[in-house]
Amino acid sequence: MDRVMRPGIAYRFIKGDAGEGGPVGLLLARSALVFNTSNTMPEREMATFGDPLETI
Repeated sequence: MDRVMRPGIAYRFIKGDAGEGGPVGLLLARSALVFNTSNTMPEREMATFGDPLETI
């Protein structure tokens, strides 16, 4: 089954969080192919989440 990984499907943020914290995973699958995109500023991305290709 093909799915677009987006909020409400693959993850959600805690109510009232406004996206400042980490996401809560919603998927039950054992594996997935991930194409990483972001609208987060590069400085915050690295400081908060690190390099996604290194942490996956």
